[in-house]
Amino acid sequence: MYRELQVHFLENGNVRYRFCRRGFPHRISTYSIDYPTDKIILHEGENVHTADFRQSARTTNQLVLEWDKTPETQWTKDQRVIDYEKVGFLNIISPGPLSLAYRERLSIKASEDSCFHLFLHGRDRRISALKAQSQAIFLSASRGYIHCCNAFVYSGRYVCWEESFGASVKVHLRPTQLADAKFHASGILQVEWVLEIDESKSAADAALWRG
Repeated sequence: MYRELQVHFLENGNVRYRFCRRGFPHRISTYSIDYPTDKIILHEGENVHTADFRQSARTTNQLVLEWDKTPETQWTKDQRVIDYEKVGFLNIISPGPLSLAYRERLSIKASEDSCFHLFLHGRDRRISALKAQSQAIFLSASRGYIHCCNAFVYSGRYVCWEESFGASVKVHLRPTQLADAKFHASGILQVEWVLEIDESKSAADAALWRG
């Protein structure tokens, strides 16, 4: 069983999210987005706008997406993928050179037997986090471990990183670790990054989503 969340920073100040999960008895039947409802763009995604789809605003700051509970099938084409955008989520700290603030609180649901796979923006993009001014802390709610692919560069090549821990432990994570991180424990990930745009890189950027 796994959950997957991809997060991508856009140069217009928006942040785009793509969430899916596989290996559960039922497809996603409820999904909440905590953000002002008038500033959420819900994209097409996959198997989102079905006949049983409903959306409602529990408050002005929470959009709830709902579907009937249906069994999950083995077919990838039946997978429900939720794709949305938070408008104006990146706050401008300095206009020149442009620097932006990304502050997010992500709820991680996983265990030693199930995975929450996070792709937080990725590397080699025009927008990147300033390492010296960016931090992320994972507060574990259960015992488990985190495995980060290609987390650091050592002797000219990427190396992975992994750490095991118990419940109620704070794990500090660098931006490069969160580009491809597999959480095998539940908890809260608090991200506070300062971002900059590298004008030397092409505006075409890398692919928006990992295929």
